[in-house]
Amino acid sequence: MRYHLDGDPRVHFIDFIVEWADGRREAFAVKHSEAAVAADGVEAVLRAICAEHGAEIADDFRTVTYETLDPVAVLNGRLILRCGRDRDHAALKAVQAALTRLGPGTTFREVALASGLGQRGVRAAVALLQSGILASPPGERLHLDLPLTNRAANANENGNHRP
Repeated sequence: MRYHLDGDPRVHFIDFIVEWADGRREAFAVKHSEAAVAADGVEAVLRAICAEHGAEIADDFRTVTYETLDPVAVLNGRLILRCGRDRDHAALKAVQAALTRLGPGTTFREVALASGLGQRGVRAAVALLQSGILASPPGERLHLDLPLTNRAANANENGNHRP
């Protein structure tokens, strides 16, 4: 990305831009540490890019460091997004129905068995982590026997909670 800082033309590579569901876009610069952010003057660079290009690039510009970025959350997030892109509506519906029959604590393995879908059911269950119907413990890599919170427990198959 070309920009000017203190009147001098420069180039900066934005690490990634996220477009959120509501249409907002955020541009991120990733550095190893807060010390690297300060030493490289990244925040001044982002302010200059924002001033020169503004919403043409993104609505907001931010820095992220490996000190604050949880690598397990990043790995899990990648898997959740890949499974969500399956758009397997039939499997999602079957897994949601199966979750109503399972207890408040479950695993991907139990969901696969209860839904009768095997690996397809696992992928649908992973995709459901985005919705909050299932929740995984923070800091834990997703795997078949990971204890999950099932928020669909005690609900009927229409999603209404039983007394």
